Amino acid sequence: MELRDYARILLKRGWIIVLVAFVAATSALIFSKFFITPEYRSSVRLTAKPARPGDYGSGLAIKNVLWNLSEQLRSDEVVQEAANRLQLDLPLETLRGRITTDPDEARFTIRIDAWDYDPIIAQQIAQAFAQVFVEKNTRDNLEVDQRDRILVDILNNAKYGERIKPRNKVNTLAGGIMGLLLGGLIAFGLEYVEAGTVYSAEDVERYVGVPVLGAIPATGSSEALATEERRRWWQRVRLGGVSYGR
Repeated sequence: MELRDYARILLKRGWIIVLVAFVAATSALIFSKFFITPEYRSSVRLTAKPARPGDYGSGLAIKNVLWNLSEQLRSDEVVQEAANRLQLDLPLETLRGRITTDPDEARFTIRIDAWDYDPIIAQQIAQAFAQVFVEKNTRDNLEVDQRDRILVDILNNAKYGERIKPRNKVNTLAGGIMGLLLGGLIAFGLEYVEAGTVYSAEDVERYVGVPVLGAIPATGSSEALATEERRRWWQRVRLGGVSYGR
């Protein structure tokens, strides 16, 4: 098809595309606001530093063990102690699944992200894991030479959880885009179905490629003609001159 054909289809059936996109975007917004349970996230940042701040070798050692420290945050010991303090009616594996850790080797920090359906609970989970791990690290350092100790402390406390799901604007935009695509498919699908049907002289000129010089006017619909023929046949029957072979 040529560009003018696309323009003609958009002018003719563009309302379908707009309508489907509007309905899809509105449906996505309603579903996002009323049918998706909100989730909230709270974060804590831990800092790790060597017992000898000026020791370059100790700094490299922290980089090497930073990932190990982040894994210890999710250990059974830490999860169990955090669960005891929180007193939440959650299995240990479920509680473990509510947190993620992200070590930053450039800054010698570990970020703990905790999520829950309640913003206050999310804050409490993040803070509890941070405090439990700091206390565990302090106990572990008692068994290590002071020069080799890695000191872990809370850089910032957890704040009231921020909502991370649902993202209403993103969901609405995604619904609108999907609606545009679906509306386009419907519009061009209808055009394809009607492509072989001629409705006007303009259709003839477009398909044949030559101008239409004239047209034979219709004398009546086929139903009207059939009705008139039946009327005449019954008239002949009443007059006794019917011929069944006609």
